[in-house]
Amino acid sequence: MVWSILFLLVGLVIFGLELFIPSGGVLGVVAILALVASLWFAFGISTQYGLAMLIAVFILIPVFLSQALRVWPRTPIGKRILGGRLPTAEATLPAGGLRDLQGHYGVAQSNLWPNGEVLIDGQRYGAVSEGKPIDSGQPIRVMAVDMNRLVVSFQEPPPTPRAEQTEEELLSRPVDEMIPDPFIDPDP
Repeated sequence: MVWSILFLLVGLVIFGLELFIPSGGVLGVVAILALVASLWFAFGISTQYGLAMLIAVFILIPVFLSQALRVWPRTPIGKRILGGRLPTAEATLPAGGLRDLQGHYGVAQSNLWPNGEVLIDGQRYGAVSEGKPIDSGQPIRVMAVDMNRLVVSFQEPPPTPRAEQTEEELLSRPVDEMIPDPFIDPDP
């Protein structure tokens, strides 16, 4: 009887240590072996005692592990793995400044169901649609920036008060003025 209780306590303690000491699962295997030994000794005494010990194992392991998990984030290994506080959205944005794109208009380069790519001012960006799916080629507007993703919605750009250009004038313009060359590095 003493051995079954001793192995039960050893198994519970080793399960708790598995959370605090990175062992690659070795401590978990040892804990399971200790609990199996506890049950083997308990069933060796009597079937009733063995069933009572089995019920105790199924009750004590979740209770013990939940208490250990409650303490784990405050331990040195928990702090090291979790890295302390999570970074803010501004800290995770790339140096290009996606926040500056808020309110800009563009075109969906791929289907946004809800993730995809958009083209804004000749640059491709990863985006997610705000609500409804957006098909490729439809106009979009950047509504917000969430971490490294633009949040866009289907929206026509407002009409520009420019003088109307004829089709011949548009066709006489060089292609480089209308569409930037994607193979030229913008930063020499």
